[in-house]
Amino acid sequence: MARVALIYGLVDQGLGLLERLNRLHPQLLEGWREHARALSILGRRTELLSLHLRAETALGAQDARRLLGDGPAEDTMGDPSHDSTHNAHGSTPELAPFHFRARRAEDLRRYALIFRGREDCFARQWVDRSKGAHGYAPVRRSMTIADVEDHLSGRRTYGIYLISQDNTCTLGVIDIDLKKGLRSPGGERPPMAALKREITFLLRKLMDLAAEKGLACIAEFSGGKGYHLWFPVAEPVEAGVVRRVLGAMIKEAAVGLEFFHVELFPKQDRLTGKGLGNLVKLPLGVHRLTGKRSYLLGAGGRDESTQLALLHKVEPIPAPRLQELAREASTAHIVPHPAVRGLGRRFPELQELSTACSVLGRIIQGLLAGEVPTERERRIIIWTIGHLSKGREMLHHLFSRSPDYNRPLLDYEISRIRGTPLGCKRIHALAGDGDGAIPCTFQLEKGEYPHPLLHLDQWDSSGPPLPKGERIVNLQDAVDNLKAAIAAVERYLN
Repeated sequence: MARVALIYGLVDQGLGLLERLNRLHPQLLEGWREHARALSILGRRTELLSLHLRAETALGAQDARRLLGDGPAEDTMGDPSHDSTHNAHGSTPELAPFHFRARRAEDLRRYALIFRGREDCFARQWVDRSKGAHGYAPVRRSMTIADVEDHLSGRRTYGIYLISQDNTCTLGVIDIDLKKGLRSPGGERPPMAALKREITFLLRKLMDLAAEKGLACIAEFSGGKGYHLWFPVAEPVEAGVVRRVLGAMIKEAAVGLEFFHVELFPKQDRLTGKGLGNLVKLPLGVHRLTGKRSYLLGAGGRDESTQLALLHKVEPIPAPRLQELAREASTAHIVPHPAVRGLGRRFPELQELSTACSVLGRIIQGLLAGEVPTERERRIIIWTIGHLSKGREMLHHLFSRSPDYNRPLLDYEISRIRGTPLGCKRIHALAGDGDGAIPCTFQLEKGEYPHPLLHLDQWDSSGPPLPKGERIVNLQDAVDNLKAAIAAVERYLN
């Protein structure tokens, strides 16, 4: 049956039958040989190695080697210096399988060290395809290296419970998903460019914040609707400590999002005694319902060996450092994003607004990176920044980096500014976040309405006149025009 399935291209079914045959009838040597032959033809080196190890357990090392040979050769990763007498480690071909097994064993140990949860229990993902349902069932024992191998090979899919019985944990996770209304099949999807812009901004800001704080961060595409950011800790620390540090990062980076929802795991500081707490699916596994495999970002490739090699570069966060950050979290000032720090000397108002208002911060960072803003983003930034005394100069400084920069058009738009700055409610509506309470609070005078410029100490509502148009009426206008022209020339030369 397995041979027929493989002949007709039903690879998963054929390999599944051979797997079942090996498990139920380990004494049937032809079953092991056929399985090894199929895996070799398909180029599934990791599964072939696992098969050799299981055959040695079932048949004995000597009989398994006589039946199947010494196992898969060392992967040279396309090294042009590789020849028929030496592998990538400089050893002879006879030793290559042993080096491969040693490296594989070290990769599995490293994975188990980085992604460890509650020690007495983990979870196995189940699926009911007839109902399109899936979930997790507790496995009440410690996770073993063999379980890690099963998860990475795709035979099983596991998750871990983050909080131990003593209310400590060694992992924190920031979960980023598309908002529910955008996931429904047949529903209207926003433009891909807008989705990409927001998720790029969010991931970049969270990872930059992690780097500034000295936190190890592993970014994972979860294989479907979002991303996980994993923060491994060197030794157990109170779950509340992890939550305070990561919660402060989320508060700074993830306000006013239009398309994505951010969640922190673990969700509580301590177990209530009513359950096992939150669980998260382990990375690099196959989702049992969708069949999609997750992968780590920044590894340089999606093959398993390259993905696992990334973990050897990760240094888990020392618990004392995390506790120090948790103490600072309640009183620490918000750190401006690196992309806007350079504005501090020339335009301190822009840096302050970028830090205080998440919507403006996202747009300003995008403009500084040379991105083309949407029409709504353009309206938001012009009708707020344009009300400042140096607004015209600031706007030319920001927009001059965009490929579609049109100086006369921008001057015309600035000349049309009237009335008061764009209000918070209108800004959040334009940004697609007008369905809930606005996260900004101000001490308002009677009759005053909230807008981002109230974040500035020097803002005076009665204040300076609106920015002038393109026509030069004094020496300061001439200087502003010259600065804008210089910025455009520098952009062209660069």
